[in-house]
Amino acid sequence: MKIIGNLLILIGIIWVFGAMNIDVSVASDMGGRVNNIGLMNERQNYVVIGCFIILYGLIMAMLSKNYKHLKQCHQCAELVKEEARKCRYCGSDLEVRINDNDLPKIDAEMLK
Repeated sequence: MKIIGNLLILIGIIWVFGAMNIDVSVASDMGGRVNNIGLMNERQNYVVIGCFIILYGLIMAMLSKNYKHLKQCHQCAELVKEEARKCRYCGSDLEVRINDNDLPKIDAEMLK
């Protein structure tokens, strides 16, 4: 969900920048250009839609849970904490992952 939220934020920003580049003037009979209220209204609608897309993306990105510290149980496929030794749902034993930082450092003197 966090990835989708970030993608929506990016789409919304591109949408707003694209809306700001819409030409709102039309050629007049005198050879000049005049502002067209209909085109200005259309640009305003695109900017508002883009802002809502950005807002929805921000909400999705902020409220989504972070699953990086979880792992999946091999028996019941539920997500449990990475440090867990037993699954809280089915009670099966889980593999414990050991970090390199947790291992003791072995010196050359220890091997002699």
